[in-house]
Amino acid sequence: MCKPNKHEANFFLVFCCASLSYLMYLFSFSDQIVCGHESVLLAV
Repeated sequence: MCKPNKHEANFFLVFCCASLSYLMYLFSFSDQIVCGHESVLLAV
């Protein structure tokens, strides 16, 4: 019972991949925001 079966292992892998891609999305989004603020400051 304690040993994780294949279904749980697959779910764990999917969860890890999803959280990683979500973090990458957040980082790229924050980079866009920072670049946008910089371009606004440069424009002023």
